Amino acid sequence: MPYKIIPSLTESSLVNLGLSSGLLSAALSLDTNKSISAPATSNSTFTFHFKPHSTIQKEVIHNNGQVEIDALFVEKRLGKDILFVLEAKIDRNSNSLSSLSKHKLLYPILALAPNTPEHIEIVPVYLKINHKKERFYTL
Repeated sequence: MPYKIIPSLTESSLVNLGLSSGLLSAALSLDTNKSISAPATSNSTFTFHFKPHSTIQKEVIHNNGQVEIDALFVEKRLGKDILFVLEAKIDRNSNSLSSLSKHKLLYPILALAPNTPEHIEIVPVYLKINHKKERFYTL
């Protein structure tokens, strides 16, 4: 009901709807098809090293740079704990072929990796939400 009365849903609202409805559980082939509790989010600064391209040997430092994480949760898939890092975008132009900037998923993973236990795999998820006429969305 709450999702029907809001005139314009945000990316966060649509992520929460996908999680609470079980839609993302099914799409990600999780061991459970139950709803997933509210995900963690972050908008903070992080420092990490990375190579901007596989052909470049020199590392670059992302020094106290801003990193936004739209959604973050741990669930089991094939019996293993997986950390899912979501980047969500609403595409209000259904004919758009716009692409995702790679750093929108890479930077959160690099920021989280040092604090993530080694046995937990990190899986990036790009959630593109297409806005159709009359408030209809597809994931």
